[in-house]
Amino acid sequence: MMIPPVILLGGITQSLFESEMFGHKKGAFTDAHIDRTGRFEVADKGTIFLDEIGDLELSCQVKLLRVLQDQTFEALGDSRPRKVDVRVVSAAKIFPCSPNICQTTSQSKRFTPAEIHAIGMGLFAVAPLSRQYP
Repeated sequence: MMIPPVILLGGITQSLFESEMFGHKKGAFTDAHIDRTGRFEVADKGTIFLDEIGDLELSCQVKLLRVLQDQTFEALGDSRPRKVDVRVVSAAKIFPCSPNICQTTSQSKRFTPAEIHAIGMGLFAVAPLSRQYP
């Protein structure tokens, strides 16, 4: 059984998100000396695990939503859309705020109803380890 690649989204800055997740073409920005394949393209026909998805900047959530809904993206510096067939598994520390929206514990960012639908979010209450193993 192959373990899917794990991407810790809380550790990716907004400026690195597109390059890391979608790749880039040579010359797309100052330090882009070679073409780079992004994480979604590497995971094509497989699974990708996005950890701490709730820590993702709102502007990055829009780009991620396009991949989740249309299964297409554009690498930085490339205008040609690329199609991927990827199963996305994600995790976030969240708590329900209302039936339609969830709030993450970091910086009061929110998932929109479209994102919740695209992710196929299910909420699971897990007790802290301090309560599970006294």
